[in-house]
Amino acid sequence: MQLTTLRDAFVAQIKAEGFKPRLPPPTIVMDNPPSYGNYEDGKNVLHIAVSSALTPEQQSRFSRMAARMGKGLAGEQEFEEGIHHWVFVHELGHWWQACGHKTGGTNHYAVEYGANRIAAAYWRLKEPAFMQRTEEKMTQLHATMPNPVPEGQVKEKYFDANYEQLGPTPGYI
Repeated sequence: MQLTTLRDAFVAQIKAEGFKPRLPPPTIVMDNPPSYGNYEDGKNVLHIAVSSALTPEQQSRFSRMAARMGKGLAGEQEFEEGIHHWVFVHELGHWWQACGHKTGGTNHYAVEYGANRIAAAYWRLKEPAFMQRTEEKMTQLHATMPNPVPEGQVKEKYFDANYEQLGPTPGYI
């Protein structure tokens, strides 16, 4: 119910800005996609992870992340913020891109970066404190990960060339 409300608020905001989506709001399927969220533009379906379908390893990953961030959140809360807020709206960004025929092709970096920009704009407008927490979390997370891009390569080109292999890995983030 919360995700339907969030989806409808996202679509309402697009309409309030004077745009008319060419697609109906996506159908929400709660399952456990490998990347925690996925928008299928051919079917207009948004897959999003549900905490009850997480493996023990995935649940542990969210608990460790919550502890590392030191904000007093439990793993379940970290999951809710990270997946049902950020990833969900990021995937709605892909829906909005599909409304404008801006999906597909081989420029994966631009598509993913664009969906992040859409999600960030939405959260900055609707819940700036959440966006601030997300920025802090991503900055901390980024600082702890090794750079997956080989020396001398351009990150955008590397991402596009290795998109399928990166999948839902820290290198993808």
